[in-house]
Amino acid sequence: MDLDWKVGDRMTKDLFSKQGDLLVREGTLLTPELIKRLLESDLDLGRINEDDWLFVQRERAMKETMAELEKIFTQIHTNNQIIQEVETSIVPQVEQMTAEKDLAKLLHVIKAKDDYTYRHTVGVSILSRLIGTWLKLDEVILKELTLGAVLHDIGKVEIPDAILNKPGALTKDEYRIIQDHTVKGYRIIQESGIYSDTVALMALEHHEREDGTGYPYQKTRNEIHLLSKILAVADVFHAMTSDRIYRKGMALYDVLLQMRQDRFGKLEPRITDFFVRRFMEQCIGSKARLNDGSRVEIVFIPYENPICPIVKQGTSYIDLRMSPLYIQELIPVTVKV
Repeated sequence: MDLDWKVGDRMTKDLFSKQGDLLVREGTLLTPELIKRLLESDLDLGRINEDDWLFVQRERAMKETMAELEKIFTQIHTNNQIIQEVETSIVPQVEQMTAEKDLAKLLHVIKAKDDYTYRHTVGVSILSRLIGTWLKLDEVILKELTLGAVLHDIGKVEIPDAILNKPGALTKDEYRIIQDHTVKGYRIIQESGIYSDTVALMALEHHEREDGTGYPYQKTRNEIHLLSKILAVADVFHAMTSDRIYRKGMALYDVLLQMRQDRFGKLEPRITDFFVRRFMEQCIGSKARLNDGSRVEIVFIPYENPICPIVKQGTSYIDLRMSPLYIQELIPVTVKV
């Protein structure tokens, strides 16, 4: 039997294992997690596309990296020297996952959907390194950027879980406690004596904004380190695209539109423009879902408006610059068994 599994489709018939056990009922919505689970069952894995199997392995690597990062962070209180383990056990995993060429698959892997705190940290690290790679940063600086990104939220280990995971709106006092994670993270990194001032500054500055509206010290554009500015772009993108306890992740179009608007004050304009344009250029050839639910292929990115590409639907082409339609999300994976 040759099945074509696509995320968002529904099973057209019951699916059984080789032993005759019912695995999925007819009508079940196919999610990436369900496809992953089916791949790990006793189906004939020999016929799975190699790229799709690599996707499953990436998800496993992400969960292992998150677990290792959590173990390191939870031991910081009693042994701040354990912080050096991020360089030996976390950074190599980030480097490897950044090598994923398919942005749709990469975004699905890094998008927060379980433990936001640790998937966010790893996801932001991957995005920061990706931006640094696109900018052709020197390898030494790229390593420093990756380290700073991995450690940027380490101060949250000193924030109560009840506040970090609160499903409703924060009070003013709770928000001030959350903001303290930047200063606490800076202190933890500095006191370890292992990493550079730049790495510590990234923890301190990743919520500072170009116009002085950020925190903790309301720094302005000339006072914020370049690597902190790169980190801020990655941090904002990942936070807005991810599901949270209190809201769903935003549509890809809305995220990129907001970032383009924020480049006129909050985010560094050249880095933000570069990221949005390069991100969309890397999506050429990718499948996407529009806000009306239809599936398309991204075929051309207009220079003046990269977030509204020309897409192909069947044999027709749609210029999203002239349409009320927009990209809701990239479609991450198609698996054939």
